[in-house]
Amino acid sequence: MSSSEIALDLHKLLVVVGIQSFATLYHWDLPAHLQELIGGWLSEKIVKYFAIYAETCFAAFGDRVKHWITINEPLQVAVNGHGIGIFAPGRKTSSLIEPYLATHNQLLAHAAAVAVYREKFQVKQGGQIGIAVVCEWAEAFSDEEHNKSAADRYLDPIYHGDYPPSMREGVGKRLPVFSDEDKELLQNSVDFLGTNINFIVSLTLRLPLNVSLRTGTGQVGVFSDETNTKTVKDSSVLKPEDFV
Repeated sequence: MSSSEIALDLHKLLVVVGIQSFATLYHWDLPAHLQELIGGWLSEKIVKYFAIYAETCFAAFGDRVKHWITINEPLQVAVNGHGIGIFAPGRKTSSLIEPYLATHNQLLAHAAAVAVYREKFQVKQGGQIGIAVVCEWAEAFSDEEHNKSAADRYLDPIYHGDYPPSMREGVGKRLPVFSDEDKELLQNSVDFLGTNINFIVSLTLRLPLNVSLRTGTGQVGVFSDETNTKTVKDSSVLKPEDFV
């Protein structure tokens, strides 16, 4: 029995026992062949391959799967895979450029998959499609306008179709550009937004502060604020009202 047949049988079983699945198309398992052939997420060619793959999944599982997630935590692929190098493909030699490029192409792939689903499958299958982001819940460090702006830019592409002007100003030519067609596909390209909530962080411009920055590139710095609520079990910082 092939892996595809096993997957089909698994989803049939889930339906039988009354489990509603949220199927994720991509959770960091890019085929090595695509990494070697085109450069993985650094190449815009991957968008076409992702759309073909997504259509195959929609056709095979769409009668049972009613909630689709295109990409799980694109941030991890971009930063940890192409900036820090601790995730596949382990790149870190161009950490001020490649994370933005990998993010850009993941956004385009997400939009392409959503377009295929909405055009060919959604009405007939009656499902929804979205994306899942890591929620280190982003809050402004203070009420100062520049810190609020740093927190607000997180989801601009999938709701407004483009990066915010403040990000374009801060990153400059290192930030790729969306075509008008890309912007149209990206805008409101989610029926739902999935969030993986691990802990809360504070966002601030990278200005002199008496805090230890944990991560950050360019202007935005991210650090854990010890005044935030922590869970008893593992001391992770959470935002309780987000579970209501």
